[in-house]
Amino acid sequence: MAIFQLLYRSEPTAVVTAETLEQIATVAQRQNEACGVTGFLLYRNQRFIQLLEGEHQAVTAIMTKIRSDRRHQNIQLLFAEDGRDRVCTGWHMRVVDPFQDTETAGKLESFVNQFLAPEFHIPAAEAQDFLSDIRMQLAWAPFIRTHQLASPP
Repeated sequence: MAIFQLLYRSEPTAVVTAETLEQIATVAQRQNEACGVTGFLLYRNQRFIQLLEGEHQAVTAIMTKIRSDRRHQNIQLLFAEDGRDRVCTGWHMRVVDPFQDTETAGKLESFVNQFLAPEFHIPAAEAQDFLSDIRMQLAWAPFIRTHQLASPP
């Protein structure tokens, strides 16, 4: 079964704090686990970058909620395709926390800047490898885990 993968970026409409990210992590992990969605959320330079992956219907339902969420603005879809494999197995939502470790967050700067560039585009043929590289980068990054994860889907 193909996994639908969706990557987007957006800007918050209000100030984001460590507490805000913790609240997002708690809700997203619980809701995503319930519908079999995995992924990550990065917050850096007043921007969100998020990967959602799972069944097409579950992922698009979440994206519909995000698009209507008044806490997001300037939402840009970067990639939405069927993937070969789930990239974020076991991460119902890994929220990378720049407030927890600013040194590590700074190391992610050039990586995150790729996503923020206006001309950023992932060719479909390269998406799976690109997303796997992202996962490798994020595996060591500080993150918020406020909800115990069940077995990976």
